[in-house]
Amino acid sequence: MSSEKATTRSGRAVCYSARDAFYQCLRECGLLEVKGDIPSKCKQLRAKFESACLPSWVKHFDELQSKRARELKTQYAAINSKATTAAGNLAGAAQK
Repeated sequence: MSSEKATTRSGRAVCYSARDAFYQCLRECGLLEVKGDIPSKCKQLRAKFESACLPSWVKHFDELQSKRARELKTQYAAINSKATTAAGNLAGAAQK
């Protein structure tokens, strides 16, 4: 995609739509980020994403997705830790 086409409102909308479809496919496959091989189900969407967006945008969106994945993993670990320590209270055990 040419840079002037990508910077138009309609060009950005096409890029964002392709990005969202690709990352939704990854989530449906149980992945939070692009690491290693892309599932075959998502390869066509990845190609559409790369053709609809500037390469620098693709790299930026991949980095954002990786950052969000790390944040989600951290939050998940914190929630599980608190749920484990609170499990006694939820089961009706006396607090100490």
